[in-house]
Amino acid sequence: MIRKITLGIASLGVMTIGAYAQVVATDNYETGTIAYGYNGGSGYGALTYVTGANGGVFGANASSGGRQLDGTQSLGEYSGSAAGNSQVAGRSITSPVTNGIFNLDARWDITNTGDTFTGINLASSLGTAFGTGELLSFGLTSASNSQFLITDGSGTHDLSVGTDTELRGGIFNFNIAFNTTADTYALTVTDKSDGQTGTISGALEGTPGSFGAFKLQNVDTDGGNQNLICDNTVVTAVPEPGTILSFLSGSSLLGGLMFIRRRRA
Repeated sequence: MIRKITLGIASLGVMTIGAYAQVVATDNYETGTIAYGYNGGSGYGALTYVTGANGGVFGANASSGGRQLDGTQSLGEYSGSAAGNSQVAGRSITSPVTNGIFNLDARWDITNTGDTFTGINLASSLGTAFGTGELLSFGLTSASNSQFLITDGSGTHDLSVGTDTELRGGIFNFNIAFNTTADTYALTVTDKSDGQTGTISGALEGTPGSFGAFKLQNVDTDGGNQNLICDNTVVTAVPEPGTILSFLSGSSLLGGLMFIRRRRA
C-alpha cells in the first residue's frame, strides 16, 4: 500500500509540473509582413530596432530567396555591406520570466570573413545596444565556423555540435533552460538535419532579474545576402521547484491521498 501511495504522489507531482508550465510567448512568423513594428504571435512586444546602420529586418520567404526555416516565412535580419555596418533588432516579452525555457530555430547565411559576433542573446531588456542587459549569447564569429561561440557569466566558450565542421547554412534548434534567481542556464543545440547535439551549462551574465527580451545581431559585411534567420521563438515559464513542493505539500497532496483512498474503498 505504501508503494502505491508513493507512486500516486509521484505521478501527481509530474502532472502538477506539466500543468503549471506555461507558454507565455510564441511566434512562428507565418502571418503578416515582417518589418520594424511587426507584432505577430502572442506574448511579445513589437519587433524593435535597437541600433545599427544600413541594415534591417525582413521576411525570409519565397520572394526573398526561399531561405525560410520552415513553413512559408521566417524572421530575417541583414547588415549593410560597408565596414562598420551592423543591425540589432529585438522583441520584448510581455510577461518577463525568471525560471523557464527559451526555444528557437536559427540559421547563419553569412560568409563570416573578418567579422565579429553575429548571433542571438537572452537579455533582461531591449536597451540601446546588443549587450544591454545580456544574460547569455550564442552565435558565430569569423574565428571559427565549426563551433558556436557562447558568452555567459564566466566568459566565452566554444561549443561543438557533434562532428559538424561547418555550421553556416545549417538549421539549428537552441533550447535554453534558465533560472535567473539561481543565475544558471543549460543550453542544448541540435542540428536539425542529422540530430547531432552539443550542450553547455553555467552561470548567466550580470545580475539577472528576469528574461525580458531576445535580440538578434548581424554584423556580417561581406556583401549581399548575408542574413541571420530565426523562427519558432517560444518562451515557456516553469514553476520554481519550491513552488511545486509547496503546492504538493498542501492541497495537491491532500487531493492525491483522497483519490487513493477512494480507489482503495
